[in-house]
Amino acid sequence: MKNTMDTAFQKMIWKQIKKILKGKISTYREIAIKIGNLKAYLAVAKADTKNLKILTIP
Repeated sequence: MKNTMDTAFQKMIWKQIKKILKGKISTYREIAIKIGNLKAYLAVAKADTKNLKILTIP
C-alpha cells in the first residue's frame, strides 16, 4: 500500500538511504551532503523516522 503522504524530500532521502551498502554505516550529515544540503541533517533524521519500509530500507 502506497502512502500518499510521502513528500518529495522524504523520497529523496529514502533513495539515498537505499544506496547504502549492506553492512555499511552512513550518518545523517553524510546523507545531507549527498543531497546537496549540509544543514539538512536534522530534516534527514526526521524523514528517516517516517520510513515505513524499515525492513526493506535499512
